Amino acid sequence: MKTKQSFKIGDKIVHFGRIHKIFKTEEEEDSRGRVEKIIYFKPYFKTKDKRSLICSIPVANIDKTGIRKPISKQRLAKLLRACAKKTKFQKPINISRAKKILETDELARIVWVLRSLWREKNDESINFTKSRRDVLKNAVNRLKEEVAFVSGLSLRESRKKIKQALKKGVSQQV
Repeated sequence: MKTKQSFKIGDKIVHFGRIHKIFKTEEEEDSRGRVEKIIYFKPYFKTKDKRSLICSIPVANIDKTGIRKPISKQRLAKLLRACAKKTKFQKPINISRAKKILETDELARIVWVLRSLWREKNDESINFTKSRRDVLKNAVNRLKEEVAFVSGLSLRESRKKIKQALKKGVSQQV
């Protein structure tokens, strides 16, 4: 399977909601004697828990993973507007379903989970459990690095930007 994307040293990629930088590419021979291109990448944002992490993957296998290039500024603005969109009250979200959505790389669906859980968190009639808080935190974390990278912000500023958009949506609720 051929990937539609091309990758070179210095490119940024998104893997499980985290921004990585490609720092090396090599051509290696596989077990069948065919030469394949391997990309090596490491986290773009240095944090305590990710200082020495290095990953690699054959380019031919990228389509089988959720690895992609970061979204555009226009797409980011659209996603943040979706966070700030007022929502009608619906029944509480199914946490198992929300966790499965967070495992995908579908940003629009991740924003939907984020908005739904944020609305529930701010509704005093709903018992906002620890598992719901954890899923909400994971949803914010899935977006945080990409928002920071695309907007040129720090991770802390990115989290604030996401929460501001969510607060704007809650204050508009009917």
